[in-house]
This record gives sequence, C-alpha cells and structure tokens, in this order.
Amino acid sequence: DLARITEGQRINVRVEDAVAAVRLAGDGAATERADVQLARGRIERLGGSPEAALGAFRRYAALGGVPGLAWLEEARTLFVLDSLTGVEPYFAGAASEDTAAVRMYGDDLRPIASDSELTALAASRGRGQVSVLRQFWFTRDRADLRSDGERLREHYRRLHVARQRFRLAEIKRRYDTDERYRSGSHEFDDRGIIYIRHGPPDETVTYPAVGLCQNESWRYRMPDGDVVLHFVARDDVQDFRLVESVLDIMDAGGITRLRQETCQGGNVFELVLSRVGMSPLYDRLLVANRNNYLQLANEDRVRGQQAIRTGTTTDTYLLRFKEPLYAVAEGLVGGRDEERPLLHGAFAVEGETAWSRSTAVGEAYPVRLRLVATGAGGELLASVDTARIFFAERKLHANEFLMGRIAVPVPPGAVRYRVALSQGDERGVLLPTDSVVAPPVAGPLALSDLVLGAPGVGARWTPPAGEPVRMNPLALYRVGGTLELYAEVYGAGAGAPLGVTLEVTRRGGGGLFGLFGGKRSLTIRGEESSQGPASPIRRSVSLAGLPGGEYRLTLRVQDATGTVVERRSSFRLVQRPGLGSP
Repeated sequence: DLARITEGQRINVRVEDAVAAVRLAGDGAATERADVQLARGRIERLGGSPEAALGAFRRYAALGGVPGLAWLEEARTLFVLDSLTGVEPYFAGAASEDTAAVRMYGDDLRPIASDSELTALAASRGRGQVSVLRQFWFTRDRADLRSDGERLREHYRRLHVARQRFRLAEIKRRYDTDERYRSGSHEFDDRGIIYIRHGPPDETVTYPAVGLCQNESWRYRMPDGDVVLHFVARDDVQDFRLVESVLDIMDAGGITRLRQETCQGGNVFELVLSRVGMSPLYDRLLVANRNNYLQLANEDRVRGQQAIRTGTTTDTYLLRFKEPLYAVAEGLVGGRDEERPLLHGAFAVEGETAWSRSTAVGEAYPVRLRLVATGAGGELLASVDTARIFFAERKLHANEFLMGRIAVPVPPGAVRYRVALSQGDERGVLLPTDSVVAPPVAGPLALSDLVLGAPGVGARWTPPAGEPVRMNPLALYRVGGTLELYAEVYGAGAGAPLGVTLEVTRRGGGGLFGLFGGKRSLTIRGEESSQGPASPIRRSVSLAGLPGGEYRLTLRVQDATGTVVERRSSFRLVQRPGLGSP
C-alpha cells in the first residue's frame, strides 16, 4: 500500500522514506514475499536506484511472481539503465495474457501511439501482441535510421524522466480560449507530452519577472527546420500548457481569454529579447515598427500552430552527432529491381571533415550509410543500413569528396526519403527529408529522374543492360567541361519512335537575347527508337562557352501520339579546381 501511495502521489512526494521502508521489509521477514519485492523494485527505481530495483524484480520472478509483470518491470529498469538488453524481456513479457501486464503495455504506449495503433494492440493477445509491438517499435527504429530496439529503450528512458519532472499535481484541468491543444493526459503536463515524443530540447529559455507566470520555450534543431514551442503555467505552477505565440506568455498576443488570471508582469520587449537566439523572427520583432509588428506577431502564431501540430502528432528520436560531417545527398529513381523502381541515394562527403586511417594501399575512410524510404502516409517502404570503406591515395582536402550511392527498391508513387552518413557515434550528419516520384514501368508514357554526372566524377551505377552511369550529387561542374545525362523512358513499346529534346538554360537571365552573354540557349534535338519497357536515353553535353552560374536542364520526350513528358534538374558551373575528386 505504501508503494502504491508513493507512486501515485503528486505533491510533496517523500520517496526516500518509502525506499527506506521497502528496504527494511525486503531485507527482513518479508524477503520471501513476491508482492513486497515487486513493490520494492518499483520504489527503488522511482527513488533513483535502478540497479537495486533490477535485483528486486528478479527476486519477484524467482518467488513465483506474475511472469508478464516480472519481464516488463525488468525491461523497464534495464531501459532506465540505458541498456538494450531490456528488449528481450520486454517482448517476452508481451506474450503474457495477464490482464495487469496487458494493460500496462497499453498504458506505456498511450503517450505516443495513435488511436488505430492502440486499437490494434488492444485486439491482440499473446504472440499476436508481440507481433503488434515489434512492428510498432521497429518501424520507428527504421524511420529514425536507428538500430532495432533503440527507439523502445529511449521511450522508457523518457517516460522515467517525465514521471520525475513533468507530472501533474492536479488531474482536473481547465482550459482557456487560447489553449488550443488539449492533451487529455491526467499524468503529464504539456512539457511531459513533448518530452516523451521528442526527447530533451536542444535549447530551453525562460523569462523570470515579477508578476509574470512561469514560462519556458523549447527549441528542437531538426534537419527539416527548427521547432520552437512555448509553455506557460497560469493556473498551477506545475501545469505548463502549450501556447501558440511567445506573446501569449504574458497575454500580449491579442487573444481574448475568458478567465482573468494575469501573466502581465515584465514587459514585452524583455520577453521577446529572451527568445532572440531561438529564431531570427524574434530579432525582427524587436525592431518592428507599427506597420509590420502585427504581421510578425501573426507569423509567430502561425509558426507556433505548426510547431504544436508537429510536436503533438509526431514522435522522433533523431540521430545526433557531436562533430559535423559535411555531406550532401540526392535521391534519384531509375532502373529496376524485380520490376520495382530503384531509389538511388547518391552522396558526397567532403574529405576535409572526415577522418581516415593510413593503410598499405592508402588512406581508408570508413563510412556508415543509412537510408529510409516512406510512403505518402508515413508507411515504411524500404530501409538500408550498411558500412563501406573508401580508399584514397592521400588525405583529402577541402573541395575533394568521397562519392558513392546506396539503393533500395520502392513501389511506384510518391516516396519520401532521408539519408544519414556517419563515422562512429560522434561524427556524422542527418540530412533533411526529401521526396521523389517513382513512375511505373507499365502505363502511360513517363520519364525517370535525370541522372547527371561527368566523365570520371561521381558515384558509379551500372544498369542491368548498358554502360556504367555516373551520379554527381554535388550538381557542380567545371566551366568548359562535359556533362553526362542518363534517363529512362517508360510506357513506350519496343521500336516506337521517340522525339528527344534537351535544353540547358541559365537561371535568372537571358531568353533568346543575351542568355549566355549574347549566346542562345543550348538545345539538342534528336530522334530515336524505344528499346522496350525501360528505354535508356544517354547524352553527352559539352559545356564549352557557357559561363559560370546556375543552370536548369530540361529533358522532353514525345511519342508518336503527341504525348509529351519532361523532367528537370539543376546544376552549377564553377571554376574551383579539385572539384569532385573521387
């Protein structure tokens, strides 16, 4: 009873007294009681002694405790200890059909699971529940480019922290008109919800002032764009709520509230000044005049609304690296693997930011490569996690790159993908999410992505039938050099006539008059016959006479019926020497 009361208490929790009591009971005559060992394990863990808790849970199992509970509590504790060895007991316990254990598995998932995922879990039992949970966690591992079990371990570590730092003191919560997000949680405030979904923020800022409600702003640095979230505790100092704008922290955001509690201490200038490092928007808001102040304030609210949607409807465990690795990647769809389109992740790593070791055959650069592809609805389509060693005759310098590619088959349709490259756990980069469209082989006339390369430069790919193709993810070419183009035409029968037009135009200028310093745009036209369902198109384009700058390449194909399809790609001409060294 003492253990249950201590676990459920929200205010003035004296865990140390409960720990002393269960230790006394667990070491005395009650040592042989399973329920006492279970209680001791839970209180030891809550009190910050997971090693002692682990021993108690194992003793509970040895004394004939409920197997499902014993396995789950052991797994929870191992995860708090940051050990992946908790994965095995976690799934072993999931096979149990004990009512209490089944309920606990569902409760632990509730902070991040969707309604459909919870429904699927509730409808399963035994090995079926294990299958549902494996799919739930391992799909998240793949989406975050993690190894199996990492997301599961991190979830329980976050739950442990949230129960210590973000528990609600009062479960009855009232909401005002500007509090649009309503979690429905009776255990965690809104900071706890965000923490469980996304982990610790990269930056936390508060503005203390007399009369001003407690407040915090959290910033998450993400490859797809930073997420900034604002919290304020109005009704209860332990109940932080999400608000849309930093100005809502002191009721200066222009939103009418029903209740009269005030958070108007301090001043708006100092509040915004405290958040300047979180977004360039706050620098502009500080110096705004009357004409654009309201516009900037509204922009902050719109961004806040999007941040709340992202923060409360997604969950992430993004890769983090202490040392940066400069790299770029490009996703291209072309070729086939058992009748499915191939998504190529072509990448380039700048040698100066990578480390190497000297060998008898030159400098060896080990690189771990990870790619994940998802569908429009977020479903996992494909993933790959591999490692390669690149060799160079000497250490590479600035503007010298290691280039390569990884490829996965994907179904036709819209595909989102993400790439990570790393050297060990400390050095690496997680690149932003991007998207491509994979066309079907059978169907109307269609084109693959345009693969651009240069002789001897770029990642090498050899289609099933044909000469090797170079992929240059840097999209940089030397002035006066040569560009090689590869693409595939789908939906044209063997022998069907095709009209092929290639155009190169400089961005931001020209037209027919003075595009390249008075030169007309570069256009190449030709006729050829389709070679079958996936007919290759190859062109070698001389860039001689074109000055440095940004260019757009357009490939246009027309069949005998007059149907026209086209694809575009961009590249840049530069003068720098050493560019694209393999």
